[in-house]
Amino acid sequence: MASGRKAHHQVLLFVETNPCTPEMIYKHYQPTARTAAFVQRYELRHFRFNGLSNLPFKPFPASPFPYLHFYPRGFETMKDPSNDSSLVKKDTAISALFSHRYDRYVSEEFMLITVILNPGILHCLGGMGMREMVDQHLNADEVFGNCFRTINEKLQSVEDYPTLIAMVDDFLHCFMNERLVGAKLPMAQLIGRMVADPSGTGIEQIASDACLSYRQFERRFIEYTGLCPRSYQRIARFHYAYTLKQQQPEWDWLRIAIDAGYTDYQHLAKDFIAFAGTTPPRYFKEDDNAPGRLLGLRKR
Repeated sequence: MASGRKAHHQVLLFVETNPCTPEMIYKHYQPTARTAAFVQRYELRHFRFNGLSNLPFKPFPASPFPYLHFYPRGFETMKDPSNDSSLVKKDTAISALFSHRYDRYVSEEFMLITVILNPGILHCLGGMGMREMVDQHLNADEVFGNCFRTINEKLQSVEDYPTLIAMVDDFLHCFMNERLVGAKLPMAQLIGRMVADPSGTGIEQIASDACLSYRQFERRFIEYTGLCPRSYQRIARFHYAYTLKQQQPEWDWLRIAIDAGYTDYQHLAKDFIAFAGTTPPRYFKEDDNAPGRLLGLRKR
């Protein structure tokens, strides 16, 4: 994979305004200059299924990014297929990185604003031990206080989507700047470099650029992400390949594998089984059966 290459995220958008049929919105928004140091992007989903029942799940694979979630309406249930456990997420939530797949089931009306944070930022916000947060879904109020509940309650009465995103961006600008005064961000920036180009610069070189020995770098890296550098890099490379296939569905899997830095398709398939729970073709077939796909959501 060419050094420094970044995946460009496509916008998925479908709108149906007939009250007898489903309404679905899925849009991406870029952060403002005030929050770009902390936020990768915003994703807004608003689904109204209007009486449709037995909705299928949406598979969600491992990801190197931490997330903030606001649920102005409805809720979702996260099921872990590895152990059959489940968790209902509503109001506000924090997720560190995901190291394996979850299946997501949503309520009949469902609005979610997802804030995809830059890698390492969640640790900077509170000095939290990230190892304990891997694969955990925590209520944001329990971690940061009721300011998250307050902004989510304000979001519930707003209908205009750009206004919703602007409100979240304003809130995070104030919240982040207050929390990150004096925070050491260079380590988070180095982690972001690994995500942007997971098969490019070697871990040892990144450690050297940080003026740390490998052992020192590994300890700091675990503090910021919860995983050792090599495990994190593996998830980052998998996620790059997964995103690339979403963007370039006409590419065959060997081309995806080589572009993402894998030696061959078998190497990529091994990571898909570890991080998405199944082989690449089968995972995307499952994703094609997700609620949005079945009811009209398409790339545009």
